[in-house]
Amino acid sequence: MWKAGLGLIAALGLMACASNRTPDPRIAQVTAGVTSEKTSFDVRRKFQGPEHALQGIDGYALIRSWQDVDRPRADHQLYVQVRHEGREKEFLSASEPGGKIIEISSIDTGEICNDLNESQNCFRHEDVGVWLKTTDLKQAARGNDLVIRLNAKRGDDVIVRIPSWYAKGYLAALN
Repeated sequence: MWKAGLGLIAALGLMACASNRTPDPRIAQVTAGVTSEKTSFDVRRKFQGPEHALQGIDGYALIRSWQDVDRPRADHQLYVQVRHEGREKEFLSASEPGGKIIEISSIDTGEICNDLNESQNCFRHEDVGVWLKTTDLKQAARGNDLVIRLNAKRGDDVIVRIPSWYAKGYLAALN
């Protein structure tokens, strides 16, 4: 009997500690940074999260979604822009941890120049999209970062990591 009482007291103590923990402020920043747009020309509402810098390479990733007005479920895409000098990497596919291959969509490629009069200050960019399931986002929000490798035809592959706090903040904005 006393063991059960001691267990109950320990459980209540853990619950009290867990509820006093302050939430990560980056979650609120992402939630506030999500934009929502629907014009009279659109059938669907578009959501777009803030840019999240890639680690180890110049570029960013963000999550964007499209939702029908009469359907609560949304279609989600991981949008990635990779910037570099020289030839395009030509991303062919993406991979999840464990090796599962995911099809990607090439969105845009080109050159961006900081000074239009000087071609020396230009860099190449490649924009790709990876379709995500809602379950992938929810799993990322539970503490498992969303990690995807973009498989390049030329040069090094690119690892894209969306932290769980970003996924939490993004999903909070959709609700």
